[in-house]
Amino acid sequence: MNEINDKINDTMDSVMKSLDSVSVEDLKVDGFQVRSGNKILKFTVQEEIECNIEDDIRNELKEKLSERLIKIGSTVKQKLDEMSEFVSTIKNEYEHKKVELDRKLNSSNLMPDITYKHSAQGLSLSKAYESGRLTWFMQAVYWPKYINDRIIDPKYSRRLIHHILICIETCGNKVMNVNIKKPIGMESFQHYHENCWGGWVYPKTWETPDDIIEIAKQAEIVLETINTGSLANHSPRGLMRASTLEKHSELRKQKDVELFNTTNKKSEAIGINDGFQRDNVWSV
Repeated sequence: MNEINDKINDTMDSVMKSLDSVSVEDLKVDGFQVRSGNKILKFTVQEEIECNIEDDIRNELKEKLSERLIKIGSTVKQKLDEMSEFVSTIKNEYEHKKVELDRKLNSSNLMPDITYKHSAQGLSLSKAYESGRLTWFMQAVYWPKYINDRIIDPKYSRRLIHHILICIETCGNKVMNVNIKKPIGMESFQHYHENCWGGWVYPKTWETPDDIIEIAKQAEIVLETINTGSLANHSPRGLMRASTLEKHSELRKQKDVELFNTTNKKSEAIGINDGFQRDNVWSV
């Protein structure tokens, strides 16, 4: 843009200098010719003498020429000014749009590359309420199977089954929060530990959607164990009291593990994928 303005100014100066250099003094005639029938009579200057009439004509021409040059110069200058103003307007619009675009790019989130493979595992994505953040949703199952180090009677454990969404909020490559929502209405899912994750600390950074899926799987495993030493709610809405579960639980035994393996085989029939490794990761 600056280069265009410089060229316009240089052109304008060149035109004005050319107009200023034109003078009536440069208008000289060495002779003229007259045609009469098929004859041409040529007149040449033999001698120059002072003549007031010539001076008068010259002065009149000089005045007329000066007026004309002024008008031409004014018109040229006006057109160049209009062109310069147009270029300045375009430049200002360009800079304004560039600033606006940079602002939008800085405040926007580039949506990660989620493939069909990720969606098939139950992963989806949305912009969060807070600018610059994303919320990942991973379909999962809330199915507590252990209370402290005791296995819950499968007859009662199955009554705890609920489909949930594990919500993971990120900002850039940082993991900000992990919580549980209901699939319908996106309300907070009430359970025994609420937003407490016990001794489990979720990773603070991520690189690919596979990392988000892994965090959700870890959270699902954590939810399989109820630790009575860190309960936030002893009787969550829609779930049995923790004391009832304690009454119907026993220390882990080999037969209990085999019983749960049998129960897990039936999980596919009710749409529950339960092939994760289990461990008691809750702690006070």
